[in-house]
Amino acid sequence: MIPGTVQILGPLGPSATTDVYPTHKATYGLGGHHDVATYTERNDIPPARREEGMTCYVASDQSTWQLQNGITDSDWTDITVGGTRTLEVNHTFYYGDATPVIIWTYGMDTTVRYVTLSIDTAFDGTGAQIKVGDSAHDDILMSSGQNLPGEVGAYETTPMRAYTSGAHIVLTIVPGSGATQGSGELKILF
Repeated sequence: MIPGTVQILGPLGPSATTDVYPTHKATYGLGGHHDVATYTERNDIPPARREEGMTCYVASDQSTWQLQNGITDSDWTDITVGGTRTLEVNHTFYYGDATPVIIWTYGMDTTVRYVTLSIDTAFDGTGAQIKVGDSAHDDILMSSGQNLPGEVGAYETTPMRAYTSGAHIVLTIVPGSGATQGSGELKILF
């Protein structure tokens, strides 16, 4: 038995059609609408609770999905309309990393909305530079003039650049002459 619930063996209904209290939590209902935190939780909805046409909100990227043409995991169809659907990619980097490095490869058409570069340990090399871009333009999302690797801090750009499936996001680090330290984190929101 699930803690904090009452076990039911048949359909459930309110005491009257004017009753204002809910009959159940969406998470445990058959079909209808479910709210979950992650895609893993969406895919873990048991087949006995699935119906074609049901919807599911995934909080991790603010998306809404519907089961169409079946009830298997591959039948989930993205029906997100408007809103602020986001995907966040994080990458920790160090002064000695080999670059350019591919941070993300798109599996679908999307837009890069925000790029945040946090310098946690200042780069001590002369001429240190950090750029974020794509395989065609290594600084299109954040140029070396939009951040200061030699200073601890955070730098953000809002490129709003659209990409198609298969495009690569790359990070390029030039640690600078004589570098012995430097680290940070890159965060990209789509």
